[in-house]
Amino acid sequence: MYPFDYNLFLDFFYSDTWLGIVFWLKIFSGLVSIILFSGIVILGVKTKKFWERVFNTAKAFEAVGEIKGKEKAVKKWQEIATRSASHIESDRKLSVIESDKFIDDIIKRIGFKGKDMADRLKQINTNQVSNIEDIWRAHKIRNNLVHDPYFKLSQSDSDFVIKVYENTLKELGIL
Repeated sequence: MYPFDYNLFLDFFYSDTWLGIVFWLKIFSGLVSIILFSGIVILGVKTKKFWERVFNTAKAFEAVGEIKGKEKAVKKWQEIATRSASHIESDRKLSVIESDKFIDDIIKRIGFKGKDMADRLKQINTNQVSNIEDIWRAHKIRNNLVHDPYFKLSQSDSDFVIKVYENTLKELGIL
């Protein structure tokens, strides 16, 4: 016959020993499940910022699609950047004003609401746009330029505004 007895094999699965093993396996797998579920929850909370950024980047890409073609946006930005390199102060002033308006238009298209750019900027945090503090500084330079008739725009201020907005456009995937 066979060196293996099926009845003894089946008897083991009906024995108290097997039921004890199954009981401890259930407890062990329940504990492992609780630990793994807790890990999923912890990772979900910690990656919330990551997913917010992914979501907002996706919204930015949708906004880019709404601009009449990415090429047109890039061409417009190149015109602004070229004007900012001018040694004529009025050209630099115009480039700062146009660049601020360009960024404001992007922010509106992404979906931020408000009566002016400052209201929209208040809704943005560093998880959405990493250089939001620099954007605020650039916008304040633009406001000084527009509201103070004696404001002198230096080349360094003009370069700063253009660089900040250019970095923002790169982060949003427009440039």
